[in-house]
Amino acid sequence: MTSTSQQPEIDDLGRIVTMDLSEALRVVFGDDSEDSDWLADSFHASYGPLASAILDAGGEHSEHVLMTVIPRAIQQLSDGWLRNNLDKQVEDVQADIDDYEDADASYRRPWRVSDEYRKAFLRLLPLGNYLDTFPVDDDAPIATEWKRPTPKELIEGFVGTRRRPNKSWVSRQMAMTQGYAYTEDASRQFVKLRCVEPKIKRSQVYTLRGLQQAEVLTRLFKKEDAVKYVKLTPQSFFWTAI
Repeated sequence: MTSTSQQPEIDDLGRIVTMDLSEALRVVFGDDSEDSDWLADSFHASYGPLASAILDAGGEHSEHVLMTVIPRAIQQLSDGWLRNNLDKQVEDVQADIDDYEDADASYRRPWRVSDEYRKAFLRLLPLGNYLDTFPVDDDAPIATEWKRPTPKELIEGFVGTRRRPNKSWVSRQMAMTQGYAYTEDASRQFVKLRCVEPKIKRSQVYTLRGLQQAEVLTRLFKKEDAVKYVKLTPQSFFWTAI
């Protein structure tokens, strides 16, 4: 599973976690055999078409869609493969789903499986290729201010001219840039989220997809004004607390 092992290890909040691939296979399938490896590859390959179908239907790649809706659909599609193991993983929680807040901490709607299993299952999916949400680093201390200019200030200072009228122009240029691996919908969402200030002053976590898009955005800025943006880096488009 070379393609899977190259992806960031991301938990249900989009953070990098320590669970490796072999451990994830053992948690989900009970072993890390060739059969388990093949099934995990199937899950990995299923994720992209489902993600594309949601965008084609006019939806968006929100954190809920990427972290819950698509993985849940893959679980449902693979019901015959996972039924026995899921029976073992279901928590012995009697609370009704409507009483979720009062249920045991390891009970998570709509998965109804242990946190360990859920994180292991997510580990088998290529989340780093699609996740445009950028959670803050929970282990970092809360700061008092943001590094300036912020991503929002960079983007809003870049547009507003006759040549660069608005953020839609930026997302179109990103999508037309040679080497850009995603759709214009993805670039539009990326630019939009760059302008959303995190509620807590903690630095955002980088994701593979985020850095790839930020690299394209950095090239676009430098192409428009190489002198002004000479020190700009892809990391400049992530909120950084100081």
